[in-house]
Amino acid sequence: MKGIQGLIVALGLGIAGALFSYAYLVQKSKELELVRFIGIRPDVTVNAGDKLTEENLVPINIPKGNVGNLNDFAYLWEASSSVVGRPVCRTLTGGSLLLKDDLKTPPPNLTLQPDERLVWVPVASSSFVPSLVSPGNEVEFAISYEGPTPAYMAPSSSSSDSAAEEGSASPQPKPVSSLAVRSGKGDPQILGPFKILSLGNRLSSPEVWQAWGKQPANENVIGVVVRVQPDGQLEPKGKALVNLLHQTGFRNVLVMLCPSKKKEAGKAP
Repeated sequence: MKGIQGLIVALGLGIAGALFSYAYLVQKSKELELVRFIGIRPDVTVNAGDKLTEENLVPINIPKGNVGNLNDFAYLWEASSSVVGRPVCRTLTGGSLLLKDDLKTPPPNLTLQPDERLVWVPVASSSFVPSLVSPGNEVEFAISYEGPTPAYMAPSSSSSDSAAEEGSASPQPKPVSSLAVRSGKGDPQILGPFKILSLGNRLSSPEVWQAWGKQPANENVIGVVVRVQPDGQLEPKGKALVNLLHQTGFRNVLVMLCPSKKKEAGKAP
């Protein structure tokens, strides 16, 4: 009987030893398995506002068993190409990890120059795709108006007299290019271009806005810049836009995205 008990004890000790050995080996394997994170070269200091370069970065190896939730706060080395060229928001000394908060910049503020005014233009949500439009883009507005000819579109008295002398039966209001209105009566009137400053509450591209933890809202209201002249009056195209918006009850506005302005190679800006 005692021999059987001794055998059971010996067997139990053997199993326990095997389990401890297995746990030890697993722990050692985790220590040997390394996870690479993005770090700053030991001999480099990246000042706040500077853009990261490939030469600034080195991989920092951390044992997998010690990583914990570091993935939530630091960049893996595999993402190094995506951070090159981005400015840092604090000074990073050599040997430090690159944290995700280091690349966050404050969201932009809505700012205007002294001669600028912001006009909000409500448009039909079905008339354009907000996610493809960002502040900084330029747009034109096509506004349908079937009412009487606006005063600023009416021909001058001299042109009316001239038309009468030529025997014209019903002189038509001429397009006023200085107002950036290119249409005939009854056709949609095209005004612009206007620079966008906001789409609802969004002041940047959708991706950047969401990266700041902000959700876009009211993107069917476009904020565009108009300028005030030295005499205190709105510039012609701004005045035409405001007048037409009032006359149409802020309805029937179509958005047309303008081509991006790219500097031609070899030409000074």
